[in-house]
Amino acid sequence: MMSDRELKKLLNEWQAPELSPELEETIFAGRTAWWKWPLTGHVRLPAPMALAALVLLAWSLFRPAQPAPTPPKEVDVADFQPVQNLNPRIVRNEHAND
Repeated sequence: MMSDRELKKLLNEWQAPELSPELEETIFAGRTAWWKWPLTGHVRLPAPMALAALVLLAWSLFRPAQPAPTPPKEVDVADFQPVQNLNPRIVRNEHAND
């Protein structure tokens, strides 16, 4: 039985073996350049999310065109007129007498 101290010393001295060229080729064979990914890459997507994305895309492309909103009329101070009929109404709160 080895002590923890002996195991740590042994672990610090241990070197991992080099990869054989065949193993390295097997591991890294699927890697491509980052700039090739937009042309050849793929993203896994659950079917309901893909369907929802397609529906949103179709809706955004084929939705009926909405008329452009009309700009608000310019307001000039000369357009203001005094109030012709003023009937003030006082609404009291239930706590007004407190």
